Amino acid sequence: EDNNYDIWAVVVAPNVGNADATFGTPVKMVDGDSDDRAQYPSCTYDTTADRFLLMYSLRDADADYSSQLRGRVATVTGGSTNSVAFGTDTLIYDHSVSYGANKNAFTTYTGSANRHVLVNRIFRYAADNSTDDSEWASLTVTVTGGSTNTPSTATYAEVSSGKYGSADGESLCWDETNDRLIAIHIDNGN
Repeated sequence: EDNNYDIWAVVVAPNVGNADATFGTPVKMVDGDSDDRAQYPSCTYDTTADRFLLMYSLRDADADYSSQLRGRVATVTGGSTNSVAFGTDTLIYDHSVSYGANKNAFTTYTGSANRHVLVNRIFRYAADNSTDDSEWASLTVTVTGGSTNTPSTATYAEVSSGKYGSADGESLCWDETNDRLIAIHIDNGN
C-alpha cells in the first residue's frame, strides 16, 4: 500500500534535439508508514562508483531515539527500460535525524575525495528520546560499487556549535578547482 511516507525514484531521459523528456517506470525506494516516516530525500551522483547515493531520514513517530539517517545506492539501467535498481537499504547514522525539505541543497559529492557530504543541523537523540544535541554538523559517506552497492556508515563532524541553520536556509557546494567545500546557512542559533 502506498502512503505519504514512501520515497520513489524515476529515471528521466532528455530527448536529444527537443525540449521534452522520457520518463521511466517509477520504482519505490522506501516503503514508509505512519510510524517509520521516510522524509527529506537527497540524491548525489558518484563519478568514481558510477552510481547514485540516495539518502533520507527515517523518523520514528513514537521514539526519536529510534530515528535514523539511511541510504541506498542506485544504478540506472539504460536502453529502453530507463529503470533504476537499488542496493541494500543501509543505516548511515543512528539515533539521529536531519531535517530539510530541500536536502539536495546541502548534500554534495566531492570527486577528489570520493566522498558524499551532507551538512545540516543534525539532531542526535539520547536513549530517553530527549535531544542529546542539535548542532550544525557534517556526515561524510563513501559508496562502494561493484556487487555490494552499499553506502558506508557516516563520519560525523561538528561544523559550528550554537550557530545552526534553518532546515530550509542552507546550501553546500564543492569547488572542484580549489578542492574545497563551502557551506552557508542562516543563523538560527544564539
